[in-house]
This record gives sequence, C-alpha cells and structure tokens, in this order.
Amino acid sequence: MVFFRRRKKPQQQKSEAYHARQAEIERMIAAEPAPREVTEQEMWGHVFNPAIQALENADFGKLDELYAAQPDSEHRVVWWHALRNALPEYSGGRRQALFEGALRHDSAVSLMLASNLAVLFGFEARGEGTSDSVTIEGGFGFYEWNVGGRELMERAAELSDHSDPFAYIVGHGASITDDDCGLAHAKKWQAIDPWNPMGWAELLRQQDARWSGDWQALPLMARYVAEQAPDGHPVLAEVVSMLNQHWFTLRSFGEFSSEDATAAAWRNAESAYTVAHAFAKFSSAYDDGIRALRLWDRFAFGLAEAGLYEELLDVMRRQKGRYYALWQDRYRDPAHTYGWCRAEAFQVKFRRTRPLPEDAHDDVDWGPKGPPNVA
Repeated sequence: MVFFRRRKKPQQQKSEAYHARQAEIERMIAAEPAPREVTEQEMWGHVFNPAIQALENADFGKLDELYAAQPDSEHRVVWWHALRNALPEYSGGRRQALFEGALRHDSAVSLMLASNLAVLFGFEARGEGTSDSVTIEGGFGFYEWNVGGRELMERAAELSDHSDPFAYIVGHGASITDDDCGLAHAKKWQAIDPWNPMGWAELLRQQDARWSGDWQALPLMARYVAEQAPDGHPVLAEVVSMLNQHWFTLRSFGEFSSEDATAAAWRNAESAYTVAHAFAKFSSAYDDGIRALRLWDRFAFGLAEAGLYEELLDVMRRQKGRYYALWQDRYRDPAHTYGWCRAEAFQVKFRRTRPLPEDAHDDVDWGPKGPPNVA
C-alpha cells in the first residue's frame, strides 16, 4: 500500500468526546477477526480436484463429462481456471503427449485444452524475454503455434455448435499474433456471452501496454465495464483488475514510482468514480455464488486503493477478515496491509458518522470524498 504523505497539522487539544469516540473505534477494530488468507483449494477444491485428476490421467472422456456437469458459467470459469493453471506443470514429453492425446480425442473440451497447450509451446519457442531478445526462429515458432491455437479454437467452437463462449475464451491468448489482436477475437465470444468475466479477463491481458494496448486503454476499458455491464454481474469486479493492471504497467514499464503509479491509476476522480460505480451496481444485485469470496474481496482491494473507505469497511466486515489473491500479489505482508486498511476504514467511517471539530485538524486520509463538515 502506498501511504500518501500528508502535511502534518498542528496538534490541537482533544476533547473528552474525541477521546471517547477514539476509544470506541479502537475497541471495534480490536474486536474484528484477524486477517486470514483463503486459498483456491479451500474455496474451489471440490471443483478443482476431479478435473486435475482427470487431466493427470489424460482421461479426456472424463473431462468432457465433468465440464458438461458444471451448472453455470461461473462454475465453468472456476473449472477452466483449475485446468489452465495446471497445464504449465506439463513440460517436455508430458506436454507433447497430452497435446497429442487431446488432438486424437477431438472433442470441444479436449481441443480447448490443446489450444492452450499450443500457446504454451509458442511461448516456449519465443522465450520469456522482451521483444528485442527474441530470435527470428523463436518469433516464427511463436507465430506458428499461435496460428495453430486459433485453428483449434475454431474447431472447438464448431464442435460446440458455436454456443459455448469458452471455446473462444479459453484460447484467447492464441490471438495475440493476429493483426487485430484480442479486440477482433473478443467479438466471437461476446456474440455468445457479451459479459463473460473470464473473457474480459483474457482481453485485459492483451490490452495491456506490454502487448497491443496503450497506457490509456485499461482505464477506459474499466469505465466501459462499470457503466455498461448489467447490475449484479460478476464481470463488474474485473474493473478492479483492469485498474490494478494499469498500476503494474505504469510501475513496471512506465517507470513510475509506486506513489506516482498509485496516484495515476487509483487516486484520481476518474478511478474513484469507476470503482464506486461498479461497486454500487455489483453490490445492489449480486447473489453469492461459487466465486463470491473472490469477487467481494477484489472490490475490497479496489475500494482500499481508491480510498473509498466507507464502502471498504462494509465489504471487509462482510468477509470477516478473509482475503484472497490481489493483496498477496501486491504486498509483501498482505495480512498487515489488509489490517491497516481495515483500521483506516474504521477511522474514516465512524469519524464521518460522528464528526467532531478536531477532525478538521487531524492527519487523516479521507479519500476522494474529503473530510466531513465539522463547521
């Protein structure tokens, strides 16, 4: 967390009401559950384990059966997340054997997997370095594998009667070498399921300035999703990921300091509006589903970054101290940062509820809403 440097104000004599309110706030903070990281296995193991076992056994018929049994799109997001995270563990001869087995099975699901494996083969040929380090041979291999991956996607879509958006979403990465990159490809899955959150997450990767996008693309995409996505839709939480990726891009490739990247990506009126608008639409209608903890926690992270402390506290109390991925991705000590943000949220929310004259003089990060009126 980038803690903004605030100008120290002269210390004022505190009233008894101030000390009483502060003691009450401290008691409420102390009564909150200790922050606790929740793992993917804990949340989704019942979906992960059968899929990973079938993959390990190269039992493509079982994978078809498991996939067909997923009750809705959100379960399929989790299911594909499990398999795709497992694929990099297959290397060398194991990866080749899995790829060939998937091709032989020739089902929509097995070809979606094969398309992902083609992308992995492509990056293996290219290497992990920046573009200036890629050899001619490596660049050609990367291109050829991605062309093959796109062909496999099209075959998977055909086998699913063009009714399954995941045929295009799962292999989205293979479109990176296409002239139009991800934007033209995204229209294929959007024609079936325009707000699929996994589809938007895949498109996000390609609109990063490191690939086909520019530094302005991600905030614009976030605002579009915030304003246009249906109320209560899980895709609204992707707004946080888009702004967070913007932070990473500015920090890593724009050579911004952490503080400047936070100001540019999060602490401005545009980002505050985007996060607040997306959260209001999400929280007004979202029914808890299989990804509920992850989605609510993603908003907790975004609200903290944007300084929207009252909304943040509501989410954190709902989550009972449980947090997920973005906190540990960004911070060396996520539990400490999560606890600090929660304490800050308590301070801001309850000072706003019961403002006192001393609040005008205290060194508090009030966020974009500014300090309470204590005149």
